Amino acid sequence: MQISKREITKFRNSYTNTDSADIITDEVALAVLFDEKDDVKRLGAKWNPDPSGKGGHWSMKTNRLEKDCTIECDLMGEGWGGTILDWLNNHKMVYKQAGNIRLELTKGLKDADSCHWLETIPDMHGLGGHRVQFETFTLNEAVTVIKFIDPEVGAESWLLPEDAKTIWENLVAGGYNASTAQPTESA
Repeated sequence: MQISKREITKFRNSYTNTDSADIITDEVALAVLFDEKDDVKRLGAKWNPDPSGKGGHWSMKTNRLEKDCTIECDLMGEGWGGTILDWLNNHKMVYKQAGNIRLELTKGLKDADSCHWLETIPDMHGLGGHRVQFETFTLNEAVTVIKFIDPEVGAESWLLPEDAKTIWENLVAGGYNASTAQPTESA
C-alpha cells in the first residue's frame, strides 16, 4: 500500500475521527506527509516500505493509541494533553485499519447482541465439490469483518473486507463460482 500526497489531501478533506472502540486490528495505517514523519516516528509509528521498492506507508500498533501523547498539538493550543489517537485524529492521519484482526474481539461475535450478522454472501463452489464460505459481521457503521471458512480442512480466518475481496477474486479466477450449481470443467 502506498498513499500519495494527493490521496492524503483528498482523504483529509473528508476525515472522520477514529474511535478506539472501532479498531479491531493490531495496527492502523497512517496518512503521513513527508514533513510530518518525524512526529509520528517519535510517537512510535514505523515505516513499511512498499514491496515494489517505491514508497511505502506509516503504521502504528493499536496498543500505542491510548497512551498519553508526548507531543503538543498545535491544533489544540498550548498545554494540550491527550492520547496518541487524539493527536492522530487532530492531524487527520488514521487512514485505515491494517495488520491482523485481534482474535479476542471475534470470540462469540456471531452471538453478540452488539453486532449484525449478514447472511447475504453465497457459498463459493469449486471443482470437485470443494466449498468455502464467507460470513459478514457488521459491528457498527464503521466496523465490518469477514469470517472465511473452509469446512473441508477445518480452517477459519477473520479478514478485513479488502482482504476478503482479494480472496474472493482469486477464487473466481481459479474457477469457483457463487451459485448453488457445481462448476463444470472447461473444455
